This record gives sequence, structure tokens and C-alpha cells, in this order.
Amino acid sequence: MSVQHSEQYIVKLLEQRPEEAFRLIYDLYATKLVGIAYRYIGDKDVAKDILQDAVCRAYQKRETFKYQQVGGLWGWLKRIVVNLSLNHLKSFGVKNMDRYEEDSYDIVEEEDDSIDMLAAIDGKVLYDMIAELPEGYRMVFNLYAVEGYSHKEIAQQLGIAERSSSSQYFRAKKLLKKRIEQWIRETR
Repeated sequence: MSVQHSEQYIVKLLEQRPEEAFRLIYDLYATKLVGIAYRYIGDKDVAKDILQDAVCRAYQKRETFKYQQVGGLWGWLKRIVVNLSLNHLKSFGVKNMDRYEEDSYDIVEEEDDSIDMLAAIDGKVLYDMIAELPEGYRMVFNLYAVEGYSHKEIAQQLGIAERSSSSQYFRAKKLLKKRIEQWIRETR
């Protein structure tokens, strides 16, 4: 059964047999959703807890979900996981993301994004490297590079200055690049 057909089948089940629908949702999406939470949180056990919270939240809010297109169910679930991950980080003190001095913002400039380096690294290793970034870097990196938010949107969501978001992203990329280069040197 294709993803499209699976998703449409699950959406129909949500109305008639929600418990069965959520068993299928869990079977189909749990691994990917835990991976998303792990990218934000950096702790596999907490990421699993967030998955459980997300499934419960989705179950409670299932009547508000409106299926409009292929991928809509996945997008809805993913958004719940991202929001719960961000809320978790905020509740556990991810503060002071604006701690860098104003003059340090001027260093934010685009550098070569070495796609070749990414092709040389195992996906799980890269995932772990992202999860190991400092919390502020990790949140901004995920929101900007993975989720596609603008720095303005990130700043609004996290309650930080837009330039701080840019700075955090720049520093995250720089640290990630350094770790990837080190991994490549060590594995060759």
C-alpha cells in the first residue's frame, strides 16, 4: 500500500475507528517522529516521551484535523512533534539565546555549504551530530535548515532577536562543519 493510500485509509479510520487509526499512525510514523524530536532535544529517551505526548495530543485533537492533500497527516503530526519539542526546551530553560554581543552579529555571512561533505557522511551520524549541538544552535538550525522557517519567524517563535537567530544558525553550521570534517578525517 502506498503512502498516499495508507494516509487516506488512516484519515477515514480516524472518523470511524480512531484507536485503530492511531495504532497505524504509530506503526507508520513513530520512528520518523522520534527522529524529529531527537534532532531538537538531543536525548533519545526524552524524544520517545515527546512521541508519546504527540500521539496523545493528536488523538485528543483528531477532530480538528482536516485532510486536504497527500502528506497532510504527516505534516500535522510533524508540526505537533516540533511544537512539543520546542515547548519542552523552553520549559527546561533554553533561555539567553540573545547572549552574544551585538558586534558579534556582523560575522554572520554565508559560507560554502560543502554538499560533498554531507554526501560522505552516514545519515545517522549526521543526525547524532545535529542532536549534539548546543540547544540554542540546535533549535535554530532545525527550524531554519530543516523546517524552512525564516530568521524572522524563528525570532518570533523563540522570543529572540532576528539577528540572534542568524548568529545561532551561523555558529551551528560552523560547529557542524567542524564536526563533519573531524568525522571524515577519523573514518578514513
